[in-house]
Amino acid sequence: MNYKLWAEAHSCLSNKEKDTIASLLVAEQNVGNWTPEVLLRDVQAKREIYDKNRSTFRCRGRNIQLRDTADKVLDWLEKFKAVGNIVSNVDPLHAGVPWAGIRFLIQVVQSEKAQMEALFCGLNRICCILYRCRLYEGLLQSCQSSPQARQNLHSVLTQFYTIPLRSLVQAAYAYERTSPQRALAAFWSSDDIQDLENKCQELETRAEIEAQICDRSESSKARKLLLNLPMINDLTDSISSTITAIWGNL
Repeated sequence: MNYKLWAEAHSCLSNKEKDTIASLLVAEQNVGNWTPEVLLRDVQAKREIYDKNRSTFRCRGRNIQLRDTADKVLDWLEKFKAVGNIVSNVDPLHAGVPWAGIRFLIQVVQSEKAQMEALFCGLNRICCILYRCRLYEGLLQSCQSSPQARQNLHSVLTQFYTIPLRSLVQAAYAYERTSPQRALAAFWSSDDIQDLENKCQELETRAEIEAQICDRSESSKARKLLLNLPMINDLTDSISSTITAIWGNL
């Protein structure tokens, strides 16, 4: 994990956003809880709340099982578990922030359906961003063919990492509302999640162009994995079979 990228992304935040990030770290001081095992356990506990009653929500004209979206988050976390401790030897001020933020939201989210829907949909996108960028980091470290492409990819990744940071800050702002408001409000609206996808779409296109230049042979393991990953805007919550098949081959 490239800590410099996270430090640069953190520096792009406003002072208010940085203060909110600092408050998240205070709320989640135990770095030992920022592990795949703990996050998997916490998400699984939230998933089980809606496992029996098979709650659904509407997404792009389809009825989606809430537990299916939760399963996608679990699948992403399993991938991080497979590559090792999420925050092993991490500077918590930077690279540990998204994991501290994710655990904070999982802990404080109430059982109200709109909040659970927003939590799982938002985390599905955020985890996808984090995993995709981790693979791009592998290309960044090995890129020798073009210093300019390497610098361009570095710049895109820094911008990419500001997205989950700002999404978590936005959710934290929602949590700061009074209890009656918080009981009815979701951390992210459907418009918020769509906005997240739109921001990622342009960055994905730019990152892919620079990645191709960094590794023209397209023979590295990271490139092969990236070519098979769904794009952020393709993460339709009602379509799981294709994505599940891809995950099974990673």
